Amino acid sequence: MIKFIKVIKDYYHLHRKNILIIFFSSILGVILFISVFLYVDYRDLIKDILRFSWWKFLVFFAASVFTFIAVTYRWSLIVKAYGFKIPFWRLFRYRLAGYTFSYMTPLNEFGGAPFRAYLLARENIPFNTGLLTIILENFVEVFTQSFVVTFFIAVFLSNLGLSTKALWLLALAIIFFIFLVVLVYYRLRNGKPLVTPLLKVLKLKKLHGKMDESEQYFLEFFTKHKKIFFKTICVSLLIFIISVGEIWLLLQLMGFKMGVFNTFFTKIILNLANTIPVPAALGVSEWAQTGFFETILHNKSAGLTFSMIFRAKNVFYSLIGFIFLVHFWQKRVKLDKKIKNLLKIN
Repeated sequence: MIKFIKVIKDYYHLHRKNILIIFFSSILGVILFISVFLYVDYRDLIKDILRFSWWKFLVFFAASVFTFIAVTYRWSLIVKAYGFKIPFWRLFRYRLAGYTFSYMTPLNEFGGAPFRAYLLARENIPFNTGLLTIILENFVEVFTQSFVVTFFIAVFLSNLGLSTKALWLLALAIIFFIFLVVLVYYRLRNGKPLVTPLLKVLKLKKLHGKMDESEQYFLEFFTKHKKIFFKTICVSLLIFIISVGEIWLLLQLMGFKMGVFNTFFTKIILNLANTIPVPAALGVSEWAQTGFFETILHNKSAGLTFSMIFRAKNVFYSLIGFIFLVHFWQKRVKLDKKIKNLLKIN
């Protein structure tokens, strides 16, 4: 038992900074999560939750599997581009196992990246190469969705009855953003670095030297696998549409019709909430959806119910992923024997 406590202490001292970040961000999330229930009428909330029966949740959960399949397929395209062949459903399990890490950390998708790279190492893929495939996948997703999100925000703002001057400013901002997207795409396609020129301008010589070599590995994917790059962008757009369809289905099951644009905007709000560095966007997502539903439907409890159902789905996925996580980890390090040895009283 003493040996076990010593292992815990050593681990804490080694990762103290990360543990404290997760701890305090989790506290913030709990405070936000509790506070939203004080804002919503509990009687309306109970009615909305009871109205959503278990079979509706099963239908919603089954439909959400398509999003996970599409996301895994995008990852498999990048892995294959590097010359590695992994059975799709094994990669699907790796994705789910990594999702558990991601969901529990404030860094969202990036939180589970090292563990997913470790799982790829089990397939004789170098850890750095495995990690690079995950970074590339996340980059393609951010690159694609940032364009889509900006487009819908621009459409939303243009329908607010803005003045002519404000509309011109909005148009200029859109043109500038499109220019940046095209510039990034052009530089990537031609293997030209993005970060190192900026560091050179800022005269950050130390960072420039370290980043130059790393960015070259990153750029090789876009120069050597242009078709795969374009294909992953198309798949990312498809993933966005499927995930919007998932939200539309949930709204239908809840008995709400918000229109195509508001359904898209609900998805955008979910994405933005996940960028806040709080584990599982706890409290952040609840407040965001509650405010949005209050504005659109004048129904605060519906927004909180929507967020809780969506969270229940994500928690269910993370539990499934946790089973795979324990399986892969136990198989690798024979965890059961180590625990018995640690707990053994000498």
